[in-house]
Amino acid sequence: MRGDEELMRGIYRDRRDRLRASREAFPTLLADFLETDVRDNPAWCEELLRGLERASIGHRFEASGNLYELRAGPEGAQLVNGEDDRRAPLRLAVADLRRALAAWRRAIGEPPSR
Repeated sequence: MRGDEELMRGIYRDRRDRLRASREAFPTLLADFLETDVRDNPAWCEELLRGLERASIGHRFEASGNLYELRAGPEGAQLVNGEDDRRAPLRLAVADLRRALAAWRRAIGEPPSR
């Protein structure tokens, strides 16, 4: 996955002030997860980050959102679309998902740019 600065540049607000993730900076499934499940919810984002922190030290973590199920453990993280079983799960390193969520969390806290 891209570096932290590139991730931050890949997060923006659209004309309706919705937080968006560029498909150039994020895998499509991860971008959709951020936009539909995490959204502008800092508490949910922080809960996911705490769970991934535990997963990075060997614990299992699972969470369900609007469309996606997140499963994480020492072997990595997996996002599964619970609405469309034709979409292959996204597997990635826990550290990469934590970096993406941390960037998203920073963007939630920033005032909208206009």
